[in-house]
Amino acid sequence: MRIETKPGLHVMLLVTFAGFALATSVAQAERPSASSANAGVCDVLSDATPSLESLCVNYCEARDCVNSDDPECDNLLANYDRHRGDGDPEMPCLVSCPCYTTADIRNHPADLNSCIQWTDPSIFSALIDETTLNGVGAGINVSGEFYTCGYTDFTTASPVVDLRIVSPEEARACVDIVDAEIAARGLSCD
Repeated sequence: MRIETKPGLHVMLLVTFAGFALATSVAQAERPSASSANAGVCDVLSDATPSLESLCVNYCEARDCVNSDDPECDNLLANYDRHRGDGDPEMPCLVSCPCYTTADIRNHPADLNSCIQWTDPSIFSALIDETTLNGVGAGINVSGEFYTCGYTDFTTASPVVDLRIVSPEEARACVDIVDAEIAARGLSCD
C-alpha cells in the first residue's frame, strides 16, 4: 500500500520508526502479557507493612492499574500510600512512559487509526495515522540491549519528533499503553 504524504514526511517517519525497527531486530522471544510483566513485582514487599503486599498485588498484578483510568486504581494507590511506613518503598510498579501517556495518545491531533505490532524478533507496538504518518510507538529488544519509545506530530508548523532510549521498565510501560489503546480502539494489527 502506498501512502501519499507531504515532502520530507517520509524521511522524518523513517528516522523515527527506523530507530524502533533497529532497536528491536535482534532478539527472539514471545511477547509477555501485561499481567506477566508485573508478575512478582510485589514480592519486594514480603517484609514490609503487612497490608502493602496485598494492595500492591491488586494494583500492579490483578488490575494492572499502571495504565488504567479506573477510579478504583486511584483508591488502591491512596490506600497503599496511607499504610506505607517509613521504611516501606513506593508502589513497585509505578513506572511511567517518558514519551507519552494514555491522555497524550487520546488527544493526539492526528487520527491514530492504524496499528503495528510484532513480537518476533523483538517487541514493537505503534499507533499511526496512515494519511499523515503521525503516531506513537515503543520497541523492546528482549535480549536486554535496547529499549525505545517515540512520539511524532507533524500536524503543526514545528513538527514534534521525540525518540528516546529508555529503561526496560519504561519501554514496557510504553508498549503497554499503546497495546491498551490498540485494544480499546478495536484495531487489528495484522
